[in-house]
Amino acid sequence: MVNRNGRADQAILFYKKAIEKNPKNPIAYSNLGNLYQSLGSFEFAVEYSSKSLELEPNNSEALITLGWSQKELGNLDQALASTLKSLELKPDNPTAHMN
Repeated sequence: MVNRNGRADQAILFYKKAIEKNPKNPIAYSNLGNLYQSLGSFEFAVEYSSKSLELEPNNSEALITLGWSQKELGNLDQALASTLKSLELKPDNPTAHMN
């Protein structure tokens, strides 16, 4: 795994521990997905963002991460669907507009 800031591996372990203790915490999954996205691990970003959305379907941040990661993986239809749904939930979100 690429570790750009020297602490990403540690953060991943902490998020995974948080998920282990509370597997129904959509924010932990969403944050872990976002972290993986920032590291360029788009398959893991999709996995954890999707899990977050199973628990909280209207999580606009997880939808943005999912959309961006799907785009990077070449899944453009899924990327567009996720990004548009994020915009429906938060029409003023500039990140979703840029994506």
